[in-house]
Amino acid sequence: MERVRAIFSPVRESLKLKNRLFRECLAEFLGVCILILFGCGAVAQMVTSHTTRGEFLSVNLGFGIGATFGVCIAGEISGAHLNPAVSFSLCLLGRFQWKKLPFYMFFQTLGGFVGAAIVYGVHHDGIHAVNNGTLSVTGPNATA
Repeated sequence: MERVRAIFSPVRESLKLKNRLFRECLAEFLGVCILILFGCGAVAQMVTSHTTRGEFLSVNLGFGIGATFGVCIAGEISGAHLNPAVSFSLCLLGRFQWKKLPFYMFFQTLGGFVGAAIVYGVHHDGIHAVNNGTLSVTGPNATA
């Protein structure tokens, strides 16, 4: 085992991200992306199947599992804020540096958009089939 570690150690060191702030921001990005994938994926599954393949409980479990996995991914690295409002609140309380806030907020928002785009891509046909291609915000067939 030591021999394998000795072989792969230089590779691992060369791939390691040196900038701490970038590592933290990347962890936030991935944490939020996972949260949105599981949570909004559960919502999309419920809506597109007209609650035959998901219901309110599965949405709750999806967001719970997504938050848990997001914290597991980002917790040790960045503290797993997973939300720009949490980062801002921590700044107000003096528990987080103001100079990091714009970076965290950008990467958290980007992670949310990427997660939502993946969910939309996976459920594209179902979302458009629910309302015959019309995306609506309100009503019984709201998909937007």
